[in-house]
Amino acid sequence: MSEISFNTVLTTLLISNLLFSLSCLLFSNSNLILAVGYKTVLFILLLSVLRLLLPIDFTFTTNILMKGLPSEISSFIRTPRTASLGIHFSIWNILLLIWGCGTLIQAFLYFRQYKKIHAIISTAGKDVTLDKKYTQILASVQAAYGIHQHFTLVELSFLSSPMLFSIRRPCILLPAQNNYCETDLTYIFRHELTHFKHHDLLYKLFFQLVFIIYWWNPLKYLLQKQLNSLLEINVDSNLTKDPSDLIPYMECLVNVKKQSVTNTEKQFNNYMLSLNNFKKSMLEKRFYLLARDAKQKYFYSIFFVFASILIFLLSYCFTLEPSALPISTDTEQIFILTDENAYAIPNANGTYDLYLYGVYLETVDSLKYYSSIPIKKETPK
Repeated sequence: MSEISFNTVLTTLLISNLLFSLSCLLFSNSNLILAVGYKTVLFILLLSVLRLLLPIDFTFTTNILMKGLPSEISSFIRTPRTASLGIHFSIWNILLLIWGCGTLIQAFLYFRQYKKIHAIISTAGKDVTLDKKYTQILASVQAAYGIHQHFTLVELSFLSSPMLFSIRRPCILLPAQNNYCETDLTYIFRHELTHFKHHDLLYKLFFQLVFIIYWWNPLKYLLQKQLNSLLEINVDSNLTKDPSDLIPYMECLVNVKKQSVTNTEKQFNNYMLSLNNFKKSMLEKRFYLLARDAKQKYFYSIFFVFASILIFLLSYCFTLEPSALPISTDTEQIFILTDENAYAIPNANGTYDLYLYGVYLETVDSLKYYSSIPIKKETPK
């Protein structure tokens, strides 16, 4: 059995942000990326997002009491209030309603934009799947990768760099009137097919669904940017395993960058994987990582992987709870129960009677959210 509450969500955000901060720290410096490995950074980032997706509180979860202002704010948000129609609600109930409505709206906007982009590709794009300029090169790359999936090739006049679009019916988008040479096209197709082979679009879709749920979290933009960068670095690493590919691949990236005269595909970034959707600084970082022949230090990698897993798992063992807990009675009065003014008495059937200043308030099934309240065996005289 699991529960979702304000304090559970608060704990989830704190742990997720902690893991994300760790990934940002490692990603901030190219030498750190080389030391721990980009896959380690990607793994920590995935754990951060997975924690957001699982904001649950198990029966074995214990409470860690908050003191001072955080406790008072939490109690204020959770305190039930009575509307004019006699309906009990709290600020947390209102926030949940706004959260749910916002998620539905964001999901609608996301899939509407997807359909819009699909329509643009269908109407404004030129199908060049059978163009001899591309067919032989793409066929040879597919044969080398052992991929038998059919790919549609489309040229778009407003596109600045090659992109991979659609999971079910993959389509490689190319800028119209491009001047890519045969070597460039070979690496472009290898790049996009590596994304396809690694199911990178599925990763992006998974992250995007989480971002739709947490639409109000401003960190989602940084998460998305870091994910895109790590996926591209992963492809770079795979394409340059053979040292002979390093220089021509880097030249390909430069040529693609030079031919990028527009940036109108920004609205496509949530749905595609682009070869060149980065600022100059990110491209420089990719070149630095490609050019450096540094060996990954597996001790650091194992340490950070183990530490992040430990943080992830231990986060389900506790929940932050206020030391002052709100409770509503039939008289519609609101009380704050603390260890100084309240206590509980266990009953034979496993329930507990709550007392405030020695006066009975109500019977509850569990003291899960009242861990700070002392338990007494009988009512004091």
